[in-house]
Amino acid sequence: MLIRSINTVFMKHSRWLFAVFTVVIIVSFLGFMVPGQFGMGGCGNPADAAMGQAYGENVSYREAMEAIRGFVIVQELMIGRSYDAGNYDYGFYLVAQRKAAVRRGLTASNDEVTALFRECTAFRKQGKFDYDVYNRIMGNLRQRGMDGDFIVGAFRDEVLRGKLNREITETVIPTDGEEQMFYRFYNGEFRIAVADFRAADYLKQVKPDAKALQEWFKLRRKDYVIPAQMTALVVEIPFSGQMAKVKADPAALQKYFSANAAKFAGKDGKPVSFDAVKGKVQKAYAEAQARTMTAALAQRFARDVYDQVGDGAGKDDIFRKEAGKYKFNVIRTARFGADASAIGKIAEPELIKQMDQVLKSVPVTNAVMGKSAVYVGYVLTREEPRQAEWKEVSARATEDYRQLEAMKLARKAAADASVRLAKLPADKRALDKVWSKRYTLSLWGAMRMMPDQLPPMQVLGILPSLTVNEVSRPMPDTAGAAIVMVTGWKAPDMAAFNKDRQLWQGLWMRQKISIQTAEFQRDMENSCKLFQDRRK
Repeated sequence: MLIRSINTVFMKHSRWLFAVFTVVIIVSFLGFMVPGQFGMGGCGNPADAAMGQAYGENVSYREAMEAIRGFVIVQELMIGRSYDAGNYDYGFYLVAQRKAAVRRGLTASNDEVTALFRECTAFRKQGKFDYDVYNRIMGNLRQRGMDGDFIVGAFRDEVLRGKLNREITETVIPTDGEEQMFYRFYNGEFRIAVADFRAADYLKQVKPDAKALQEWFKLRRKDYVIPAQMTALVVEIPFSGQMAKVKADPAALQKYFSANAAKFAGKDGKPVSFDAVKGKVQKAYAEAQARTMTAALAQRFARDVYDQVGDGAGKDDIFRKEAGKYKFNVIRTARFGADASAIGKIAEPELIKQMDQVLKSVPVTNAVMGKSAVYVGYVLTREEPRQAEWKEVSARATEDYRQLEAMKLARKAAADASVRLAKLPADKRALDKVWSKRYTLSLWGAMRMMPDQLPPMQVLGILPSLTVNEVSRPMPDTAGAAIVMVTGWKAPDMAAFNKDRQLWQGLWMRQKISIQTAEFQRDMENSCKLFQDRRK
């Protein structure tokens, strides 16, 4: 059905309707799933709660988690290294794929599963499948709680995913002449004129009225928040304090060098011998070990404080007392906000983030790794976030108001220009003074141009939908708006197509596959949904 529809479009319409295929984006399945209502009531196992629905069937957290585990194991065995599959959401996607394959009547036979086993890099020795290696690895997996049925099921799902992908892509059939139209579309020469309407150019026209500004602020006051304000105690534990304790025997240095050889490559990128960079290896090894030792020491300190405060045996005195035992220097901070980028000279945003998130009853952070030290914080006082008063944010709010009003003026000017130009005789529009930039390019050539040589991407995207001398609608962007007009179009020389016909046939085939894949993604988006408040 999809192929017939596409071919009908090709027969009926001109090159401009190739805009549909200019940039085929397979929108992320996870990003478009419809949110529902989440609930975890009752006394049942939370893992059995539904995290979403796929093709009318509930998908539990347990099912998603098992799908991720299986997928990760298959990838590790296939490629021979560890693999990060992401969170529960990706597990849901894997389950949805399986259900989509089954709905299409796809199956995975035992022979197909066995064949996939034999392709695994992890089971090979000297390029061939090795039963001893296979049995050893499978034994290790069983010790990790994954029995044979689980592993076979994971590989069966992988076979189904492969078949699903092939069914989607291998049914694409290009028809005669399509690749020529594709070539003409991408290689035709566009001459275009662009008019930019930047909000910054209209700022001087905005004269805020005090009353209007106050009314505007009242409507948007919720957008202006004074973040939490805190004071704290901080210990800073430099890595350098552990350097003298690092002991490195030759074997440890050699092992470190082997694991990090790329760090010590020459300027030309070629590998070097251990002896040639032994001094650098010793220094890098010592620094790495010092970081690890410092982090462990800091985390032990944080845990000691946390345990005592948690027992209700005092508050900040415990932090100071324990710091004294560890011989750490305690810094008492001035007042700082949760949105600060630094506390005095300590520019470690993660430390501030953790202090903003600690429990009120146990206000101790974890050990936070910094650029040259590890930090542990203790929140002394905290004022919760609140809505700002006008006098606290008047400058920022006034500037926001001016920017928004200038944006309105810029976009209105773009709309007015588009209407005005459309009323001019077609052959007069290109001569208008409104056009600030002119370009001559093909879409194929634009792919190889630097960003600063190109018109905005939204301009490129709209070109195929415009006829010569047609003025576009205003196109809003983050800086204002733009309008564009195609002032001319020249068909490409087909000699280059005939010379590289096979290349363009391949490119067009990939384009059609993308279209078909996008159609499948849309079907999944319409048939699956994730519930809100998902665990990560």
